[in-house]
Amino acid sequence: MIKSKYNKNYYILNKKKINDKNNLWYKNCDQEKRRKHYQNWYIKNREKVLEKQKNKSKSKIKDLSLKSRYGISLNDFNRLLKKQNSKCKICRLKEVAKATQNKIKSLSIDHNHTTGKIRGLLCQNCNAGIGLFKENINLLKKVINYLEKTK
Repeated sequence: MIKSKYNKNYYILNKKKINDKNNLWYKNCDQEKRRKHYQNWYIKNREKVLEKQKNKSKSKIKDLSLKSRYGISLNDFNRLLKKQNSKCKICRLKEVAKATQNKIKSLSIDHNHTTGKIRGLLCQNCNAGIGLFKENINLLKKVINYLEKTK
């Protein structure tokens, strides 16, 4: 962490010098030498590069999806997740539903289908329950009455 901060600060302070040096190297090297240089660098750093691309792609896709579906960014989603302590807004439990590769799914964004307003993050069970009752408050009250009478 400290090394990357140092490198970033160094780059900011010496940007022109570094860019000039890189441009000079690029001009003076023939294409084959450059290709071999990048090829060797990639071989040494392949795992790191692939992991970074994979993470960047996943987060970028999720960010775009959230923006188009709900009008929020991935940062907004993460803030909401932190605010709810990574727990469902209704049952207050962490998500247990599994997605592909046996990974736990993220909480679902619960929103009003008429206004589009986001109400919170819900686990799959609570979200499905609301959906199955079509967000109908009167129907949900009847379910509560039924459950209370049949204890």
